Amino acid sequence: MADQQEPTDHDLFADGTPDPYQAYAAFREQAPVRRVIQPDGLPVYYISGYAEARAALNDDRLAHHLRHAAPAMAAAGMPLDPQRINFGGAHMLHADPPEHPRLRKLVSRAFTAARVEALRPAVQRLVDELIDAMPQHGEADLVTALADPLPVLVICELLGVPTADRTDFRRWSNATLGSDFATDLPMSRAEGKRLLREYMTDLVVAKRKDLDPADPDGAPDLISALIQLRLRDGDDALTEEELVATSFILLIAGQESTVNFLSLAMLGITTDPALQRGLRERPESVRHLFEELLRYDGPVQRSVIRTALSDIQLGGVTIPAGHVVCVGLAAANRDECRFPEAAKVDPERTDNAHLGFGHGRHFCLGAPLARLEGHVALTALAQRFDVLELAVAAADLRWRRSFQRGLESLPVRLSAADAFGGRRPTT
Repeated sequence: MADQQEPTDHDLFADGTPDPYQAYAAFREQAPVRRVIQPDGLPVYYISGYAEARAALNDDRLAHHLRHAAPAMAAAGMPLDPQRINFGGAHMLHADPPEHPRLRKLVSRAFTAARVEALRPAVQRLVDELIDAMPQHGEADLVTALADPLPVLVICELLGVPTADRTDFRRWSNATLGSDFATDLPMSRAEGKRLLREYMTDLVVAKRKDLDPADPDGAPDLISALIQLRLRDGDDALTEEELVATSFILLIAGQESTVNFLSLAMLGITTDPALQRGLRERPESVRHLFEELLRYDGPVQRSVIRTALSDIQLGGVTIPAGHVVCVGLAAANRDECRFPEAAKVDPERTDNAHLGFGHGRHFCLGAPLARLEGHVALTALAQRFDVLELAVAAADLRWRRSFQRGLESLPVRLSAADAFGGRRPTT
């Protein structure tokens, strides 16, 4: 297939649109890999086919660190300042081999499956408390009441962040993940990053003062555990810069994606009584349903940009060295060549190797925590309420202007199950 470049109508990058999937489908039908111009003027190779996206995510010739994209961005009239190139510092999100596997291995020593599973009682308690605070009959906003506060409270538990600070760092992280192409946001991305970075730096200093390096059990939270490894292992652990940067990125990743996924997943079950009924009758079905809802409409619509370190062939297109690539994760997850009836939610879909958590070296380290929160929250909602339906027309829903897809609010009508009594659903 011939290489093509043309300006788009920017539907691929229309952050905040109610339904971007028609644009993704039309684009994918034209070509699974195609060179386009972003709204900011940067030429990128946009990947919308599943096979091509999966291959790109697993290809180390596509570098993550933004410094590799600097020449292409400068040529497009978008010179990068050092602050943006070093977004958040030395963390996994923008790292390439050999630094990425080293960082991931070190963080994985503290961010274990056992640590996540130990949070299950706390997550169940928080979900129950948030649902108890909702009206049991009448109307509620599920974003304000559940999707927005739950991940913040859970990440406080995991990282050991004082809950009194959650309002501030929620506002800062919202700014940090604001749309690249929106110009009317209340705070700049740079300002949000700066404030979050300063906060995490101070928090690491405060936690270090409370730790005893000789006490292997003296790390009650993830940040403390990372500090403990640093105190014990010295140069073989995360550096000070990496420790702060990792805490920074975990704070953002641990709440924003989950807030937005919960809002989308709750919209999914709110508009489909059959899905609610399935969760009531078979709570264990939440595991397959979670994956399907994430495939069908996930929060992370596209990857961070990557840069070709050498010429790469994808989908019949040659991506020359030095050119920028954007992987359309959400577009790939609706590819009919991989997922039959991809535009339909199938709660029984078991062959579901979606890209909602990415793929390959950068597969989301926090996937087990997101699954835990989603399983508990969706099951509790379905079992606690007999009536759970939209209180407004779907066309009136307000969507976030963000790099991630999510709802500003989700007004619903609800009525508690009469037979519920005092029982608490568990997953």
